[in-house]
Amino acid sequence: MKCYKALNNYLETTAMDFRFSGGALDFLGSKDYLPEFETLLGTASQHSAFQNLTEQQCELSIDAIANNENLGGQKAGSCILIQSFTILRWRVSRETAETPSEVSMYYGQGAYLSTSLQFASSEDFQQIRKILDDLGLCKLNEKHLLTVA
Repeated sequence: MKCYKALNNYLETTAMDFRFSGGALDFLGSKDYLPEFETLLGTASQHSAFQNLTEQQCELSIDAIANNENLGGQKAGSCILIQSFTILRWRVSRETAETPSEVSMYYGQGAYLSTSLQFASSEDFQQIRKILDDLGLCKLNEKHLLTVA
């Protein structure tokens, strides 16, 4: 999965300190893969979904979806896997800036990145925006910036 590699590259490049903060797996339409994921994750699903996944369970799920996708399978189209991280400090050119930020990657049908990012300065924003754009993960728009007092 291209977006998985890009997210990891982004975190390693931009975050001085980040932590896995949660994961979940849900199924859209067909539940054909549910028993396989119950075995893989070592737990029963709740209402055809897995909440509060550990980082290891997320990694196992990503690998299973990517391997299936590489073989021409349809797992990615029938599930949504959410992997979230908290960014505590950015790695920016001037220094490390403390920032309580969140990123969540949604894998599967229509993969996308959800962000709630904070920056100490507009220069920090510009630097992180360029990295995200260069990696092809998302485009940050300055019009969404809010000043926090």
